[in-house]
Amino acid sequence: VSPVVQVRVVSQGREMVLPQPFEYTTGKFSTIGVFPEGLRLFENVALQEGRDFYVGLGNLTQGSAQNLNNRFWKYDFGSGTWNEVSFPGGNHLRAFSTGKYFGGGSLSFSINPGSATLDFWKLENGAFVKLRDLPRPAYWAAAFETADAVFVLGGGFGAEKEVLKYSKSTDTWTRINDAPISINLNVMNFHYQGKQYFIDQAS
Repeated sequence: VSPVVQVRVVSQGREMVLPQPFEYTTGKFSTIGVFPEGLRLFENVALQEGRDFYVGLGNLTQGSAQNLNNRFWKYDFGSGTWNEVSFPGGNHLRAFSTGKYFGGGSLSFSINPGSATLDFWKLENGAFVKLRDLPRPAYWAAAFETADAVFVLGGGFGAEKEVLKYSKSTDTWTRINDAPISINLNVMNFHYQGKQYFIDQAS
């Protein structure tokens, strides 16, 4: 049974007790599979469709060699196996990804707008479908998905507060109101009760 505690906040001699108790989540991690070929991926994307988990792109490291990666692997939870799958696109280093959508990032290790890729993709029925290009570079951007849209926040090159909204039904991008803080992939965020929260690291 997970322990339940009352949360108390004490600040400058004043105490506030939150009405909702906090329940600790307990459990353990178990290894379910080993990534193939002794490879290591960094700054990659991760997707999931049903019981299939996909990981790829980014920085592929084998031994001391680092290379841009345009490959994907699929892990089947049913069989517990990894298999390489074909991806028709190119490199996406430090791209954004949500459950089934990904894009942006860089075509090279060079960090400049000229190396940015505007490609935007969706994983659908085990295949990669290219969608409408991003309207601007989204390098190291954060992203989240709702039932009808994908939101891309920040992304460097002067767009740290810009927010883009992709409509799934019309395959179109729109720039909406800017975020009140600069956002990138490193900004802590979480989803709760239908809303996405970002934590301002400066506060």
